[in-house]
Amino acid sequence: MGSQRNFVLKALDLMERSSILSLLRRENKGVSYLQKPEKIYLDNPNLFYVFNVDSPNKGSLREAFFFNQLRVKHDITASKYSDFLVDHTFVFEIGGAAKTNKQISGIPSAYIAADELKYGSRHKIPLWLFGFLY
Repeated sequence: MGSQRNFVLKALDLMERSSILSLLRRENKGVSYLQKPEKIYLDNPNLFYVFNVDSPNKGSLREAFFFNQLRVKHDITASKYSDFLVDHTFVFEIGGAAKTNKQISGIPSAYIAADELKYGSRHKIPLWLFGFLY
């Protein structure tokens, strides 16, 4: 069983290197391809529309967009409290305009990246703004 697991993890690593997939991992040291990813995203969020006959899952699409835009210049790992931990400091929860800060309350440097917003307020940032970071 161990060799099958290693084969799958190595295949995922190769697909990530080929820019087909993006793998979100925990904050660990060591050989990255031997570590099971927390989440697997399509590298390009536009591919969600290719592989879905109906409209794609909004939550997955939002998270893939955020991950895709920030991973170029920032270290992004899975957060135990929220969706993403950026540069070992900032915690981000991804959601729609109605997303509340209930999940991130009490966590320092925590923010909500919300879709369907024109303007931000307090700890809520419009998701579209992260597109300018690429």
